[in-house]
Amino acid sequence: MFLPPLRPAITILTLGLLASTGLQAQQTTQDAPAIDASQLLKQLKELKTQETEGIKALKQAASQQVAAAASSADSAVAMWEEAIRVTQMEGAGKEGATSI
Repeated sequence: MFLPPLRPAITILTLGLLASTGLQAQQTTQDAPAIDASQLLKQLKELKTQETEGIKALKQAASQQVAAAASSADSAVAMWEEAIRVTQMEGAGKEGATSI
């Protein structure tokens, strides 16, 4: 009687041992710590407050510029022309339009 070659059996046994140690190594890794929802909400509220304050400051600055320009006809016309020019330049790239 002939015995089957041992090489395939050794290969399978080696692969099984390596796979089991790999699975054990993966099982020992820790997940990331849990997210603290209250801290996340607190940070989001702070960001919203900062954004609201920034928008309020921008509106006040724009209002002051308009009030200053309204003091004379020449400054009002200059501000109007500047606003038109900036608006046309911003829209030109988006719509492929050319300025008039």
